[in-house]
Amino acid sequence: MIINFEEAVFNPVFLPYLKNKDRYLILYGGRGSGKSVFAAQKVIIRCLTEKFFRYILVRKTYESIKDSQYQVIKDLCYEYGIEKFFTFKVSPLSIECINGNKIICKGLDKPEKTKSVSEPTGIWYEEANELSEEEFLTSTTSIRTKKADYLQEIFSFNPESKEPDYQDFWIYRKWFKGKEKTFASEVDIKMPNGEIITTTYSALHTTYGSNEHNLSKEFMAELESYKDFNYYYYLVHTLGEWGNEEVKSPFFFSFNRDKHLGKTTWNPSIETYLSFDFNKEPLTCLVSQKPEYGKLRCIENIFTVNTDIDDLCEQILIRYPNALFMVTGDQTGETETAIKRGLTYYRKIKDILRLNDGQVTLPGKNPLHRISRMECNMVLHKMDVLFDADNCKETINDCLVVEYDTIKKKIIKENRADLAQRADFADCFRYQIHTFMRDELTYLGL
Repeated sequence: MIINFEEAVFNPVFLPYLKNKDRYLILYGGRGSGKSVFAAQKVIIRCLTEKFFRYILVRKTYESIKDSQYQVIKDLCYEYGIEKFFTFKVSPLSIECINGNKIICKGLDKPEKTKSVSEPTGIWYEEANELSEEEFLTSTTSIRTKKADYLQEIFSFNPESKEPDYQDFWIYRKWFKGKEKTFASEVDIKMPNGEIITTTYSALHTTYGSNEHNLSKEFMAELESYKDFNYYYYLVHTLGEWGNEEVKSPFFFSFNRDKHLGKTTWNPSIETYLSFDFNKEPLTCLVSQKPEYGKLRCIENIFTVNTDIDDLCEQILIRYPNALFMVTGDQTGETETAIKRGLTYYRKIKDILRLNDGQVTLPGKNPLHRISRMECNMVLHKMDVLFDADNCKETINDCLVVEYDTIKKKIIKENRADLAQRADFADCFRYQIHTFMRDELTYLGL
């Protein structure tokens, strides 16, 4: 089928990407930039013109597709006067072209996900930043047919990360690290037979300024207004920049990535500090050392899910053989109800790690959050504290996102479904400061 589109229907900034055949095409930036419209335009044209085209529209939830990708495609078809070439179905949600090509809708909340589609030729992920790495891997590995002119997955999103630090977000790590805002790149994969396969990908950064001829002045003014009262929203949704959402009242307000992240090395000849926190899921432990007075090196955080304290301790023994352990942690682990078998967590830890009484120091009761906040931030500000950037990621995340209720004088922990409110490693770290930095805290007047 031959359909001629006037060049004027396309936003000029996107036009060079109409014939882009990279394996991954990433459209990201601020709101109102026209990302979704261009993605829909490209999908429509390919559906009309290619011999075999079976494309999937993906969002986090199935219901949200109807009012977003599906509706944009339908609206454009009517705007261009080509709706007669398509059948728009709602049960199941899909679009069929008279040439036999199809556009299929799949939500990641449904059991019949993208892998159930026979020979898909590509995927358009709207709000792709909502996608987990596991969901992406499941979807992308289903795109393998040889019938298509070319295979391509399109990502459209505002660069808002679900991770506390966008640099840890899988999309940023996979494609954006070390790159300019707009770029074309490739990666070479060496196959077992020695053959080199090259995968290409491109990213286009746009903002409302790329699309202002299609926007009202009121809408653009609204986006600009966020600069004065919500800079994070302005950064991500107006400027389209990667950014970390600011915590309104951080517990660890003295934590600084540039100052406190680096590489640490375990020294078996000095004491190894273990700080435990006990929850139903997970059990957690922060491993640290003090190479000298005023220096704290957080080496690794360890956690176990769907296992018990025995497994956690066994992992510690394997990773730190013949270590001289010093233990502290959550005082509630000393209650007889902590373990159904009648042994407290600390009795179990002492038995498995073969510790004497002098190697376990508990606070009597957990330090008050307001006291602990002063202790932690004073140490972070005044002392030489370093977290291993690779092996303490969960602790680092807690330092970035855990919030403090200034009215109730306590850490906000109301919803364990919210990772920012678990604070498990935040607790490990503050117990450790309270117990093993006592000399430094006394020197600092605390």
